[in-house]
Amino acid sequence: MGHSRKVYLTDSVVSSVTSGVEEQDWLTGETTNTVNLNGNLIEVSDKSSDGWQKFISGIKGATVDVTVNVFDTDTNQKKMLENFFSGDKVFVFVGDLTTKTGYAMEALISSISETNDNGSVSTRSMSLTANGEVKNIVAA
Repeated sequence: MGHSRKVYLTDSVVSSVTSGVEEQDWLTGETTNTVNLNGNLIEVSDKSSDGWQKFISGIKGATVDVTVNVFDTDTNQKKMLENFFSGDKVFVFVGDLTTKTGYAMEALISSISETNDNGSVSTRSMSLTANGEVKNIVAA
């Protein structure tokens, strides 16, 4: 279920959920997140390809988009803002602590936007770009 896959800030890239991710690391007020895994494809077509493109896998990457209700006193939201302004990396786990599955990565925050509609809760959307390998964490 989508409600159990959350965004957590960690002290380093974890190799398993049992070694470094706790509920207190959750990005408080989270309402939605999206993990985008992508790979650049390198075309290797030639005259023997019979008119069809052929590819090999190239460099991989990932982005994470997360939206939270604004809690300016939350430690993890403050950490995200501080790291954005300083240009420092963050360590992120996106997944389910119960099933011990998800994705872990070092990331840089590429954008933060806030929405402040009249009569609504203020929200903060953050986009993170993986800085290096993304680890696919699966239950042992």
